[in-house]
Amino acid sequence: MKFKLIVGFSYLGSVVLIGAALFSTPYMLQSLHGETVESPVEMIASYLMFAFFCGLPWLLIYKLPENKNICKIFFSVTSVLLAALFYKPIANGQDFSIGLNIIFYAISIAILFPISKAIK
Repeated sequence: MKFKLIVGFSYLGSVVLIGAALFSTPYMLQSLHGETVESPVEMIASYLMFAFFCGLPWLLIYKLPENKNICKIFFSVTSVLLAALFYKPIANGQDFSIGLNIIFYAISIAILFPISKAIK
């Protein structure tokens, strides 16, 4: 049970880190203050939908049997470390590089899943 909690908290930690980086960019700050065409609710809802769909690897790791606990720990720790690694490039990026780094993070998580699952 505690390994499933670790997976859940790693998902939350990753979502918070990437979200904090994204919402600290100048355009997103303007959006949160209502200074753009998009409303703050639209921006937050869009991010949460993105986080929901990108959470599939965490769900699959969460559902692994109890004998794969090392896989759960490896995936959880590595996913949070990757989120921390991508924080600065997203937070300090320019228009195109912000989205590109978020896509690279999502791809790296998608690659991390089968690697984690293969650990014995």
